[in-house]
Amino acid sequence: MRETTEVGRPGYGAEMRKTHATLIFIAATGSAVAAAAAARKRTTTPPEQARTQGPEPAVASHAEAPRRFGLKAIQGAARMRVVWIAMLCVGVIGAVPWAVSGAVFTDTGSIGANAFTTGTVDISTAPSTALVTYSTMAPGDTVTDDVVVTNGGSLALRYAITSSATNTDSKALKDQLTLTIKTIDATGPGTPCDDFDGTQLYSGDLDSSAGKLVGDSAQGSNSGDRSLAAAATETLCFRVSLASSTGNAFQNATTTATFSFEAEQTANN
Repeated sequence: MRETTEVGRPGYGAEMRKTHATLIFIAATGSAVAAAAAARKRTTTPPEQARTQGPEPAVASHAEAPRRFGLKAIQGAARMRVVWIAMLCVGVIGAVPWAVSGAVFTDTGSIGANAFTTGTVDISTAPSTALVTYSTMAPGDTVTDDVVVTNGGSLALRYAITSSATNTDSKALKDQLTLTIKTIDATGPGTPCDDFDGTQLYSGDLDSSAGKLVGDSAQGSNSGDRSLAAAATETLCFRVSLASSTGNAFQNATTTATFSFEAEQTANN
């Protein structure tokens, strides 16, 4: 013997019975409504119109009413289902902007007073004029003096020294004079240049052939450049000599030299 149990369609017969009963109720209701409408039509038709119209058509049989009214009920239910689905979709779509634009907690932090100040490059010399002079110079004479170079800026710097000299009387005394530059004395720096034994930085014409005495004023680090930290100083010794072999052609000759100290920053350069 075998026994089979179907799983997955419970209540199928009950559902069919419920549907059938609903259709019968709708059919009966539809028939009653149709009969009432026909009765109203008969009572409201004038006698003259009734005589000309002839006999009224028979009311649809009870066998046709269930099919007609049942179909309409099913179609109406389908239309209502579509309307409810559309309304539900509109409600969901309308709710989206509210969800997106809902309130949230926020806060902002800020950092102020971000100030920036540039540094300075400031070179100065003491003395600032008439470093070495001699008004009655004779062959073989020398004159020596010191100059203090100061970095008064807030940035480290490097500097070079250049020179230019005049020759207005055409006697070319500037070419007869020899300029020597050294660092501060190594033996007795307390008296900066009396021993004149510091490191030699330059020796040659008063203005050199290209005006370059110490280092190079071209931008960047160059051979011979001097470096000074911020607020630092250094002392250099200048000595000018007139050669012992200088002849009479240079009597009463005059020349004037200008020494320039050209500085630039060392940072990023």
